[in-house]
Order: sequence, then structure tokens, then C-alpha cells
Amino acid sequence: MSQTELDLELTPTFSSNFLYKHAGRIIQRSDFAIIELVANCWDAGARNVKIQYPSHEDDLLVIEDDGIGMTEDEFKFRWNDINYERLKHQGREVVVSGDTQRKRTVFGKNGVGRHAVFCFTDEYYIETSNRNSPSLTKAIVTISKTDTSRSPFNIEIVSRSKDTTWHGTKIYGKVSRGFTDYNTEKIIDLISLKFIADPEFQITVNGRKVAFENLDSISERILVEDEEFTRDLSISRIDTQTVGRTTQQTGIAWWVNKRLVGKASWDGYEHSILDGRRASAKRYSYIVQANFLENFIQQDWSDFTDDQQVDKAKKVAYSAIEKDLSMLTKDEKKEKVKAALSANSGNVRKLPPMSKIQIVNFAEQVSDKCPSVKQGDLNSLIEILANLEKTRTGYSLLEKLAKCSIDDLSDLDDILGKWSVYDAKQVLDELRFRLLLIGELEKLVEVKTTDELHQLQPLFQKGLWMFGPKFESVEFTSNRSLLNVIKNLLDKKYQNVGLVSEPRRRPDFVVIPSQESIEGSSISLYCRDAYDSDNDNEVQGLEEIIIIELKRGGFEISKKEKRQAEDYAKELLDSGKVNDSTKIICYVLGSKIRKNEHHSSIEGNITVYPETYQTVLSKAHARTFRLYKKLQSFEENDHSLADENSTDAEKLLRDSNNLSENSLLTEEMQWHTDLSS
Repeated sequence: MSQTELDLELTPTFSSNFLYKHAGRIIQRSDFAIIELVANCWDAGARNVKIQYPSHEDDLLVIEDDGIGMTEDEFKFRWNDINYERLKHQGREVVVSGDTQRKRTVFGKNGVGRHAVFCFTDEYYIETSNRNSPSLTKAIVTISKTDTSRSPFNIEIVSRSKDTTWHGTKIYGKVSRGFTDYNTEKIIDLISLKFIADPEFQITVNGRKVAFENLDSISERILVEDEEFTRDLSISRIDTQTVGRTTQQTGIAWWVNKRLVGKASWDGYEHSILDGRRASAKRYSYIVQANFLENFIQQDWSDFTDDQQVDKAKKVAYSAIEKDLSMLTKDEKKEKVKAALSANSGNVRKLPPMSKIQIVNFAEQVSDKCPSVKQGDLNSLIEILANLEKTRTGYSLLEKLAKCSIDDLSDLDDILGKWSVYDAKQVLDELRFRLLLIGELEKLVEVKTTDELHQLQPLFQKGLWMFGPKFESVEFTSNRSLLNVIKNLLDKKYQNVGLVSEPRRRPDFVVIPSQESIEGSSISLYCRDAYDSDNDNEVQGLEEIIIIELKRGGFEISKKEKRQAEDYAKELLDSGKVNDSTKIICYVLGSKIRKNEHHSSIEGNITVYPETYQTVLSKAHARTFRLYKKLQSFEENDHSLADENSTDAEKLLRDSNNLSENSLLTEEMQWHTDLSS
């Protein structure tokens, strides 16, 4: 084999569909192709663009601009480079024709847009003349697709001539496909949606001017509340004042450097923001300008690339738009809710006033949070909720009233005369929870196995009220970061032998198992924030920290345990995570307290209280008016009456032997948390 044959064997070739792979939708879809051809004129610094769009096969498609044009050498260099790097060779800006002081940011990056004419024909001509060339030579070039593997297209210079009056670029060719997708009006609509107004960028289509400026004149800026994007993200609302025929030119349009990314639509980040069939969807458009996302755009400008910065910007923009639309469409949403209630008037009319209010509130929330919900779907939701309300508040209540004695009905009437139903329920729910908590603590506090501490410690998270009135009004929360400081201290003390552990699924407290001379205990930590009244009540560290250490049943508290609690507090202060002014209160709980150690100890902002479990429970009984004991006596005196008239919660208490030891209270604690939130 000769060297020539070997060289030919190693020459790269092009497949017949190379251009379709390389340029993609730019030569497959006429809308992409038209926009690319106009964008090329923009990138050439043109002031004026003339488009002659055909209506019949073999008619000429012509795009002419008065931009900078190209010299013959520039044309050869750029068109012979299959993947021409525009930014590398020409930069990010171009001088506007006739104005050396004005520049504009270009759209093109990799030279793919020049192939857009192939969407309509396999052969076209280019006339170009560079305005900076001394001789102003005009070259006429023919470019045609080829089936050979050596090149995806052929280039041939047809003629050269001198023209001292004209500069720019003119592309034309006889159309053979794709042109029937659009007519003059559709192209004007397409271009006016794709490009923002520029008084010096004038486009005509078959002699008709594309009036960009009409968009800006009816736009209004929308507030972006997120501080990270306030400066870089600009959102404008466009109100056409009259409802359009379709939503083709409405929706949310994302612009980068005054060019559309993808297409305008009402699709949001995770859901459709607006139903396109609604009147508001045909009236409003939003333009989101985000030039800072220019490096996150797909090659054909069909969408953004996947990136966290893009996701964050989309969430912020769509949130602001939804808020704005909510205000604009409140009357429309109100009508939708009225229609849904009217469709279910038969069911809703029979409900009590409170249920009616709840249904109206629910319908308004659905309409507000899901503006694209269809009328039929909202009607169905209201129907379902009305049936549920009828079952819950009607038949169930009537059944309970039917079982009441005359005395019970009289007492109920007396209660309702002094309390609202809501207030009575809130008080009774809170009291029931506290009585259940006391009952569970009574069973666990004297158990001598360390494992029971795993069950005992979580109860105190909802039982801080037992330690005093101030815990009623102040919200204390668990703090795992500070708890880790204590855990690290215990790890060092017990020489990292694995004695200190966090119970599985309960990282909010630490357990020290009983081993040899080590007494078992568990430690939890709660804190509340401090606020600076001179600085808009901003959070300024921690006001108070509560440390609760529970010793196993039968354990006697001595000076050693009190000093150990002080060590916990001092370790927190030394960690640098706590202000010097933070109060730290330690409760050490056990079955007994050694003689002469009942008193509290105070050192600076650290206070240690030794307490027995029985003392804490006595306080809890006093703060619930000793109702727990009274209810127990009622139950013992008349089991049959209790079985007949007891609440579901009381029955669950009596049946709890069939459940795990702590399952009922765990459910009650979760219910109580949900109720509070």
C-alpha cells in the first residue's frame, strides 16, 4: 500500500446526516431557523434587517442586513471552519453599524447558526461586503449540501465586484421545504416574542415592520424579594390589555442578553403556574432577564443546562411571578371558588356554619396554591370534603348526643354557655396530654434498668412544664450541637471505651449505660434564644440552657453527681458556643438525695438543682389540680359507667396492656406536636 493510499485511508469523513447532528433543531425546525438567521444579523451589528419570506415553493427566501459584513478572507476562514469559535476570534461584543461608540453583546458562540438556511433549501447564496474594507469588495458565494463524505457542504465563490455604497450580508435561496409552517404574521409574532425592543434594530417581514417597542411600553417591573437575586434577576410583566386569541405569545419568557432561552410558557419549576385556557393566561406575559446565566445555556438556546444556580434562579423567579399573579387573578379565583361552591350547594347548605367556613377556606387555598387546577377538579374536591364534613360533624355528633343522659346534656349546655367549643377543646386536649404524661412517668421513674431511661428521657421534652411556670410561655428546643459537647466530654472521661452512646433514632439525648462502678444515666439539653431589643429583636445567642440528667430508678444523688452537672455546664462555656451571659440550669433527677445535698448550688450563671422523681411528679400533680388521682378513683368506683361513656383516649389507656409499653404516649406526643404546629 502506497503512502498516498495510507493517507486517504486515515482521512476523517462526514456521514450524510452530519449537519442534522451538528446543528440539530436549527436546521430541522423553521422557527429555530428563522430566529437564528435574525440573531446572525444582530451579531453582525446590523441596524436594519429585511426578510423576504416566500409563500410558494421555488420562491426566494431572502435575509439582508446592513451589518459589518465580511471580507473574502474572513468568509473563507469562518465558513471553512466547521465549528467556528465566534467568541475566540471576534469577541463577545460587536460595534453597531454606523456608530463606533455603541456595542452590543452577541448571541453566537460556535458558528452553528449560519447553517439555518439549510432548513429550507439545500443550496443558497451569500452576498457580503465588509464596511471596513478599503476596496469594499462584494463576493457572491454559493453554498450547497453534499452527499460526499469529505465535506458536509461545498463552497464556491461565484463572482467578485466593487461596491462602494453597500455593506452587510445578504443570504437567499429558493425554498423547497419548511416554509409552509409560517407566514408573514406568524413570523412577526415569533420575532416580537423572541427579541426585546431595541430602537436601532429594525426588522421588516415582507415590508411589514416588527414593532418591538410595544412590549416595553406596557411592561411593569415585578419585585424580587430574595436578596441573592435582587440585582441580577429582573422580572417584567406585560399586559396586552386585550385577551389574545391563544397563549402562543404569552407565558414566562427567560431572556439572557436580550434573547429568549427556550420558549415562553406557563410551565413553572415543579408545576404549571397557570392554565393556558384561562383568560389571564392569554393576557399576561412575564419576561425574566437573567444575564448572569449566560454560561448555562444549551448550544441551540432551547433551554438552560442543569445546574444548581439555574434551579435557584428559577425557584425565586417563579415564586415572585406566582405571588404577582395571585394578586392579579384574585377576582378570577374568587369566581372559580364561587362556581365550585355553587356546584355543591346541596351538600354544603346542610353543614353547620364552622364546616362551611372550613370548606370555603379550603377552596380558596387550593385555588391560590394551585392556580392551574381545573374547575371540574375543584368541584370534585369540594364534594369530597363536604361529604367528609357531613360524616364527621353530623352523624357522629348526633350519635354522641343520643347517648347522653339528661344531666349530661344539662352540663354540656352549661359548659357551652361559659366556653366556646374551640377554647374548651384546646384546654381539654392539653390537659389530657399532661395526664397521660404523668401516668407514663409514674410507671417508669422507679424502674431500675437503664434501658427504661431510653423511654423516660423523651417524655421530659414535652414535660418541661413540670419544672415551673416559666416553661409554659417560653419555647425550649433540643440542641444537638451543644449536646455533642457534653458527649465528647463523657467520651474523654470514660476513655473512649464506647460507654457513651446515642440511642438509635434518638440523637437528641445521650445515655451512659450501667457498668461495674459506673451508674447509668441519660442526659438531654434544651435551650431558648436571646433577642436584642435594640436591633429589631434579632437573635443574639442563647438566653438560657436547661440540662436534664436522669439517673436510673433507685439511685441516690450525691455531691459527685451535682459536681458532674457543673462540669457539663462549664464545658459548654469553654466550648465557645455559648455566651458568657447565658444562664445554664441543671436538673439532676434520681430516686433519692443524700443527706445535706438537697440544696441547689450556684456558681456564676450555673445553677444545679438536685430533685427526686417523686418531687417532680408532685409538682406535676399540683399543676394539673391532682386530676390524675381523681380520674383514677372515678374509674375504680364505676368501671361499667366508664366503659359505656368513656372517650376513645380513655379506652386506649385501659387497653394499653395489649400495646407496647410506651406506644400510646408516643402517639399522643406526636398528636400534641401536630396540634401545636
